[in-house]
Amino acid sequence: MATKKRNMLIAVDFGTTFTGVAYSDPSNEAAEPILFVAWPGRSCDKVPSIIRYNASDNIKGLLGIKWGNLVKSGQRRHEWFKLGLDPMQLRGQSSIDMSIEYPSKEEESLEFQRKAQDLTTDFLRKVREHVTKTLEENYGSVVFNSFRIQWMMTVPAIWSLEAKNATKRCAEAAGMGKREELLMTSEPEAGAVYALKKLEPHHLRIGHNIVILDAGGGTVDLVTYRIKQLVPHLIVEESGVTGGGKCGGVFVNRVFESMLDQKLKKANGEILDSARFEMRKHFEEFSKKEFDPDEEDVDWIPIPGVRDNGKVGIRGGRLKVVPREMVLCFDKVIDNVVQLARSQVAGVVSPTHNPSVNAIVLIGGFGECRYLKKRLINEPALSGIAVLKPPNTWTAIVRGAVMRGLQDRSGEPEMRMVASRLSQSTIGVVHVSPFVEGKHRSSHKYWDPYEGIYQCKDLLSCFVKKLGTHREGFPITYEFYRNIPVLGGSFIFEDEAYLLGILKTDLSAIPKFQLQKIAGKNGTQCYKVKYTLEAILSDVDMKLSVNVNGTQYSTVQLDYENPARSRPVRIF
Repeated sequence: MATKKRNMLIAVDFGTTFTGVAYSDPSNEAAEPILFVAWPGRSCDKVPSIIRYNASDNIKGLLGIKWGNLVKSGQRRHEWFKLGLDPMQLRGQSSIDMSIEYPSKEEESLEFQRKAQDLTTDFLRKVREHVTKTLEENYGSVVFNSFRIQWMMTVPAIWSLEAKNATKRCAEAAGMGKREELLMTSEPEAGAVYALKKLEPHHLRIGHNIVILDAGGGTVDLVTYRIKQLVPHLIVEESGVTGGGKCGGVFVNRVFESMLDQKLKKANGEILDSARFEMRKHFEEFSKKEFDPDEEDVDWIPIPGVRDNGKVGIRGGRLKVVPREMVLCFDKVIDNVVQLARSQVAGVVSPTHNPSVNAIVLIGGFGECRYLKKRLINEPALSGIAVLKPPNTWTAIVRGAVMRGLQDRSGEPEMRMVASRLSQSTIGVVHVSPFVEGKHRSSHKYWDPYEGIYQCKDLLSCFVKKLGTHREGFPITYEFYRNIPVLGGSFIFEDEAYLLGILKTDLSAIPKFQLQKIAGKNGTQCYKVKYTLEAILSDVDMKLSVNVNGTQYSTVQLDYENPARSRPVRIF
């Protein structure tokens, strides 16, 4: 008798500065997700999202690749390449971007820069190879190879659909499965799945609005949910458009290093790479997480090898940092986070429900910072809002990604935590309609020989408008028809999805006897093909299909490589 094949879902929280992995227990998927900690170099909850091509980078790393903890302090490396997957972000779409003022001091020189997609693919491939090799050793080759493996990726909520699709292509190229098999979710939503289930029940009430504030290393993401149901399982709906910016915890480190360099400049001193490594380690592991200005403790940062200098507070290989200086370093970054939180709270969409926010839930590595939590609590504009931290703040996203993936794999929409969403933007396809004088632009007017009338081109048929609500897992439909000549007509055609790309549709499989045959006004025999375009929107992508007479004949491909950004359209 054949044994039932067991499943294992592996989630990857690909972060700007650190990457985490967790997986489901094949013997009990309902159990707590298992955090992967056996990284090369040392055991830790996450691995640095950095990569280095050995020897000269201009020979494309033929001597091997170092990544994560294997890249030593002071060595040139590629980092922050994740942000390059969303060009809209790099062009300053985000109102908050601290990476311009505080760039990395160890980033590879421009001469050896690579495309973000290539760097991401190489890094994710190393992650996949190491994780699968380690799990195979742990479970045994025979047992591990009997598992049905599926991968889940997380992406920032504020990214464009184009950038999320680029991440999916990189994961596919890295060997994490075909695109249709890969699962994806937004980082704050994954964190919410874990955090809201771990919070004490008395913090949650039906109708409450909860802001999830994902304060990561490079970016900060925010999303707002309204609680619809608590039992038998938690169900929420989006009640605010996602927000965010590049003001994560790593910028506290960079502001601090900038202050340190200014001090050393005054003391005519220099710091060796080894000393800078010790300083960074102390600041990251002790100073940053535990800092609280109310305790007024002086911090002594190790900087071995630097001569004593009483004027700047260097004594015995240590630098004296007083609370006032530390506050300046933190406030430079936290001011931006508080600004994002204020905007998110003010942006709750609630025509019929309570518009106030009841709680802010902190997740992400920077979310562990005590001072960040205190600043949010003391912010007048956030008065009366509880600020909460669930257990495992730094790894909440990757743990929640496993749980979210298992919800998706169930195939039952009612089992998903998020019941409905708010659209981040207006989405639709370009179509034509009979020309109306005074309503349509004369420059878009043209003669339709089949219909025998003047039509107006470049009108936008909206699937959903900005801030519009759509149910998770349920299609949005729109009716179309197309006249295709009987002789020489093509059943393969393209439509533009405004601001996204080209919809490529193949209806050649439709039996011709099922189609209505008509004579155009110009005498040409045509098939009049009536079809329904269905769109299912999630937090990370949009799936499209074409149905004719209730039968799905084509899954529509959305080609992000050729974005239709330049054509003017009008919402009809």
